[in-house]
Amino acid sequence: MVRDIWQLIKDTVVYGFGKALLLPLGLITLPVFTRVFVPAEYGTITLIQTITALLALLLGLSMESAITRSYFDDTGDEHKMKVISTGFWFLVVWNLVLVGVILFCSGWISSLAFGSVQYTGLLKIAFVTIPLSILVAYSQNIIRLHFSPWKFTAVALLNGLSTVGLSILLVLKFEMGLWGYFVGILAGNVISLVPALYFSKKDLAFAFSSAQMKEMLHYGAPLVPASLAYYIFSMSDRFFLAKFATLADVGLYSVAVSIASIVQFFHTAFGLAWSPFVIKLYSESEERMKEIVKRVGKYLLIFFFLIAIFLPTFSQEFLRVFTTEQYFGAAIAIGPLCLGAVASASTQVTVLGISLARKTKYIALFSWVAAMANLGLNALLVPRFGILGASVANAISYAVLTLCYYGISQKLYPISFDGYAILKISVIGVLFVVAGVFLVFDDFVLSLLIKLGFVLLFPVALILFKVFDVQEVAYVRQWLLSIKG
Repeated sequence: MVRDIWQLIKDTVVYGFGKALLLPLGLITLPVFTRVFVPAEYGTITLIQTITALLALLLGLSMESAITRSYFDDTGDEHKMKVISTGFWFLVVWNLVLVGVILFCSGWISSLAFGSVQYTGLLKIAFVTIPLSILVAYSQNIIRLHFSPWKFTAVALLNGLSTVGLSILLVLKFEMGLWGYFVGILAGNVISLVPALYFSKKDLAFAFSSAQMKEMLHYGAPLVPASLAYYIFSMSDRFFLAKFATLADVGLYSVAVSIASIVQFFHTAFGLAWSPFVIKLYSESEERMKEIVKRVGKYLLIFFFLIAIFLPTFSQEFLRVFTTEQYFGAAIAIGPLCLGAVASASTQVTVLGISLARKTKYIALFSWVAAMANLGLNALLVPRFGILGASVANAISYAVLTLCYYGISQKLYPISFDGYAILKISVIGVLFVVAGVFLVFDDFVLSLLIKLGFVLLFPVALILFKVFDVQEVAYVRQWLLSIKG
């Protein structure tokens, strides 16, 4: 079991390495664009990205999840090639048709979102970018199914460097403003698609299986409304802020989301390694898989809470380094957004029973439960509390989602998690996140020392409240002794 967990960690680190190198690039754009664009313009970028994220759901049709689930059903190369090629050509045709329709409706979409057609051109550029990014992601998923994290990392790095670099170049050097931002992303995806397809060429052929397509759509189709629900409770807050507040508030909220997305970065890195790892393990030994999932669920929660405590505790420092004074108001939303990100990360484990049982209809059902909760909470909280209300709605919605997933997964495919330990981790973690927001000091050195000490108190608190069982304590003691020896 220990060897399997270490393999999972190594794969996560490799995937995370590519993402980690991209993280500074993403953070570089924050001080660049927050100094070039006023909050209202930053809010415009966010709103366009929110619109394209919705359309990407319809264009992607959860095909990556569908091929991942079907890929290991047969060990033969012919079966694997048929799965991948069928999904690929379906996406190509589907995207060509649907993007044509969307481009025709660009003016109407601009009027609906902004009350003006002046953003039609920007929307068209963003819409053309969607199928390119979907094919890049699909090719990366093929690479991931071959457990080739370094190739995956190479494509991810090229994609990040080209999109970020070209956007900054066009905005700063050529002073193209918002146009430069979106043209840079388009060009970066064109560049990165070439090596992505090259690494995947052995699995792609001019082949299509109607039977295989039917099976994958049967699995993936329920995930589309589920993805739409995910979209609602992860993106609808921007529309509520645009409606009941201002585009400037959307810009502030976007900055808070950018900082909290550091949690999401680790979530993504883990997820890239986790899905093929656990499905492959399931096909080999269910008992070993259950024991590993039981341990990973607890360790995952501890790790993500540690990051979630660090970010709001140092939120003022992050904002001073990466933004200007007009964005400092974003700090109030970072804590709740981090808690929402922790709950979101936990769904990697809590949804497992549903996925293994192929009962994806429950993913759709409970995603909509969380989405409806999110809409109600946003309607209630945003008009009164602005970005704080939106962030609290986000956190509660993700908590509802992961609890629902856990409940039905335990009925479909029971795994004996240490529920008492998970409850203690969650309560202690939430208290630390809330308390960290109030740690504000004028003296920089004193502030740094106290805040670092505060963050490090979290694992100490877990030990004091006996979160770890005897076997885990014994293993850590043995590991420490081996290091000394």
